[in-house]
Amino acid sequence: MSAEQSGPARIDVVVDRDPDGDTGVKVFIDGLEVEIDEASGIAVHVIDPGRSGADDEWKVSMFTHSDATPPAVREAIESTAREYF
Repeated sequence: MSAEQSGPARIDVVVDRDPDGDTGVKVFIDGLEVEIDEASGIAVHVIDPGRSGADDEWKVSMFTHSDATPPAVREAIESTAREYF
């Protein structure tokens, strides 16, 4: 946050949902693009069962989290994923 800015940093997330490929995500903090990696502290969670629907492998992946994933984020992922099956 700059010295002139008051309040929290502005965070913008741009999601490119390619129906024929991967989902791309870009994150900007106060207009500056930030690398999405472990060092940045930004974690991206994509909930997309695909056009054919949720298969068993996808379902399992929605309930498998790293130890670093906070409980509130786990619950948000899981509750959203449950809407697909």
